[in-house]
Order: sequence, then C-alpha cells, then structure tokens
Amino acid sequence: MIHALRLYLFQILIHVGDSSDPHEFIREVHKMMDRKKKSSAVYMTSSLIKCVGKFRGPEVAAKLLHSTLKDSSITLSNLIGAVEQMAIQNHPVKGFYFTVAGVPVSIGFAIVSYIGKPRVAIASEKGYIDADKFKSCILEAFYIICKIIADV
Repeated sequence: MIHALRLYLFQILIHVGDSSDPHEFIREVHKMMDRKKKSSAVYMTSSLIKCVGKFRGPEVAAKLLHSTLKDSSITLSNLIGAVEQMAIQNHPVKGFYFTVAGVPVSIGFAIVSYIGKPRVAIASEKGYIDADKFKSCILEAFYIICKIIADV
C-alpha cells in the first residue's frame, strides 16, 4: 500500500515538473487538482447519477455510485466545516472528523476543516496497510513540510 501511494505521489511529481521551490510546487499541484476537479467527467457523472436517482430511484443510483467507486483504489474528499465553534447540549465541540462509511475502496482520505483547523481521516481495508509504518511516513511528511515552511 505504501508503495502504491508513493508511486501515485511520484506520478504527480512527474506531471508537475522539477521545481526546487516548494511554493511553486504547491501552486502547480493546486492547479493540477483544480483541473481534475473541474473536469467534465465529474459533472457528467454527477448529472447521470442525479437523473438515474430521479427516474429509477435511489437504490439504482446507489448501485451505480457503488459500482463507480468499486473500480477506484483511492478516494479523496474534502468538506468545509463550521467557522465558529459548535456546541451540543451546551457542551463545546472540540473537533470532529468526517469520513464515508461502506465505500468499496482500498483506502480513503477525508479532509474537514473546523474553526479553520484541517483534520484528516484515513480509512482503509482491514489489514491493507501497516498502521505503524503508515503513521511514521505521515509524520515524516508533515515534519518535512513544516521544515520547508520554517526555512521560507
């Protein structure tokens, strides 16, 4: 799994180009992700699922969405959360995570921001990744990012 994730990130690096400036690299990745999000395939798939749900029912739309996700190995979703702190029965909510349950993919990343602080939830198949090794890789990546930002 870690090897597949590294391969995916390596492919992104190849497409973005060879840039030694971290800010330029982030800008290029951001542009590339925006292009992928605004792809006509996203809008066509969304319209198709809405039409199927309207005319054939929500069960058929759910099956179509499930079959689309079944062919994916990684999902990535993001959600903008509350800007102000929330409370449930007068108990302040310190933070929350968002993830989609029951998605037939090997690994899924869900990002949510709450009061301007991003939180990342990672869900994978049981036994798909070594949790300790994955955690150390994520911590190392965050350390490298923090070091780059501190140097700039």
